Amino acid sequence: MDETDSEAKRVAYECLARFAESHYDCLGPYAATFFTDCGYAIGSAPGVISLQPRQEEPDEVKAAALEFLVNVALAERERADSGQAHANFIVNYAPRIVPIVLHGLLRLPGFGDDQDVNRDIWNVRQNILSVISLVYSSFGNELSEKAPVTNIVSPFVMEYARSNDWKQRQAGLLALGAAATADAVEASAIAQLLPVAAESILHPTYGVRDAAIWAVQNLVAAQRDAAVVAFQNIPDCLNAVVRALSDPASPIAAQAATTLHLMTSSPMLQNPDAIAALITALMSAFDRQAENADSLRDTVSYAFGQLVGNAPAECNASIMSVTAPIFSRLGGCLNPDNVDRSVLPPLSVMFAALAKRMGPAISEQTPGIMQQVLGCLKAKPTDDTLRVCSALIIQGLAGALGPQFEPFVAESLTTIVGSPPTMDRASAMIASACAKALGPQIANFAEAVIREAFQTLLNPYIPLDARASLTTCIGDVCAAVGGEAFSPYLAPAITSFTATASQAITRVKNADDEDDDPDTTCDLLRALLLASTNLMRFCVITDKPTETTVIGLAQSVIEWAGTTLKYPERRRIDADAALEALALVVERFSVMNGAKNVGVLQTIGQGLSSNLIRRDLGYLNLQQKWEELMARIQNLLQYNKLSHYFIYSLLVHEHNDIISLATTVVILRRGG
Repeated sequence: MDETDSEAKRVAYECLARFAESHYDCLGPYAATFFTDCGYAIGSAPGVISLQPRQEEPDEVKAAALEFLVNVALAERERADSGQAHANFIVNYAPRIVPIVLHGLLRLPGFGDDQDVNRDIWNVRQNILSVISLVYSSFGNELSEKAPVTNIVSPFVMEYARSNDWKQRQAGLLALGAAATADAVEASAIAQLLPVAAESILHPTYGVRDAAIWAVQNLVAAQRDAAVVAFQNIPDCLNAVVRALSDPASPIAAQAATTLHLMTSSPMLQNPDAIAALITALMSAFDRQAENADSLRDTVSYAFGQLVGNAPAECNASIMSVTAPIFSRLGGCLNPDNVDRSVLPPLSVMFAALAKRMGPAISEQTPGIMQQVLGCLKAKPTDDTLRVCSALIIQGLAGALGPQFEPFVAESLTTIVGSPPTMDRASAMIASACAKALGPQIANFAEAVIREAFQTLLNPYIPLDARASLTTCIGDVCAAVGGEAFSPYLAPAITSFTATASQAITRVKNADDEDDDPDTTCDLLRALLLASTNLMRFCVITDKPTETTVIGLAQSVIEWAGTTLKYPERRRIDADAALEALALVVERFSVMNGAKNVGVLQTIGQGLSSNLIRRDLGYLNLQQKWEELMARIQNLLQYNKLSHYFIYSLLVHEHNDIISLATTVVILRRGG
């Protein structure tokens, strides 16, 4: 290859990348040459022998060469996940690849104070970080398996992450963040590594601050509970993240908000002083006027909601101190003629969280708020933003008041049923909230709500988020009315759910398509699992459904749960949804009479096994989770003689089912 023709090199490496993607199995005879040449293109590193001197390549050539490595790693991961053999190129060449890409970070020009980075430089950086993460993954999921890579990355991080040279510091922090994304950081190391990253969040150089908050965010995502404990023990680290909410660069402020969002979901966040500081910081960030302020408010609102929902009772004073300003602002926003669309959605999320926290204590403010909300729904029946925000507010009030919400139910449901002609997302959300609040008393409205929900689901053009809300609504009404009242709707509900799930599963599997929204699609699968759990509960307590109907629902639940587990990076699955649904499948068949039980349980066991993810997650304490699941199954089956057959059917099926089923529980318990 002509060393002076950069464009030819770029095209050649792009061809290699496509070749690795589509013809991985043909790489064997040429692998050594390809990997060596790509290494030359990326650059050299201390301790890595070069066969001949090479000039520094342009960034676009480096990006293309790195893409080859990324595609090889992805091809091997796909084969490993599906149980196919592969040549282990990444593992074999890791001692050469990792030092080269790490030192490639050092040779990048760096971002400095320029947020508008050259695209080629950005591509090189992102490909390097992808290669580091994928190399880690190629060695396995247990920390002990990742050690060969950690032994190369850790010294690099410790040498450069605190360097006085800002470019070197940026490189070290990026390497730390990449290791965290690959789950290659032990919980015991968080207290040491978190300060390394956090102390650079306030660095004068934008590029360093950006790398630092990214590393902190990934450390928190990888070891959330350990990170939250460290934050509470090292106030300087927490203060740095809080101060980053006011960073003049909006992307850094947004990442700080995301970090706090991750933290607020941890049960380890118990320190009242830390929580009070976070509430103050989040409220301040909510009022920030800056570029991308809308996105920042959204993240802040969800962090605030989790914080309010999870904070211990000792924090009530801090939480209640913000109710007056939030209620006041909400009242000003609920004006159908002058809706502030940048503030009302996140403010509605914050209000709903506060309402649930306050419980019945919010009853005094409820009539005034409901008058405004229902007025908005009647005045603007086609304003989607206003309707969804109104639904969030009603959900918060209904959840707080429970049966005390009854005076507002009739007007709420009358307002939404038939307006618009088919149920939209907001209508379904309000109906769900009323069903949960009133329980069996919702029966008088059940027929109208369910009829419209079914009719709407038949429309192929209904958005996925609306389908998720409609599915949840049907399940909630089922749970509320139960028994005889829901019997006529069980078969159409199952038919509707199955058709909707088929569409969702197809979308999850094809989530790489640009037109797809994998998060929304997976939210729909989550809604289907939650709603199906209510249907399965109904099937457990009554003998109305036929055996064929119940078996069909059970098989569907297994498939839906399995799909969410096979694509863990593409879904947001509730921690208990699939586990509860699968457990109820077992419970339903444990109480059925007749010899068919043995065959049915065997079928379910095989179905579970064939649908489970094949990824080894032993480092997440498989044995404990396996024992938890076995104890639950034994309890559900009441030590029925069939329980042993059910467990046996799991153990004898192909693949390592102890690992498979325990892996399921681990993933479900983690919640994604």
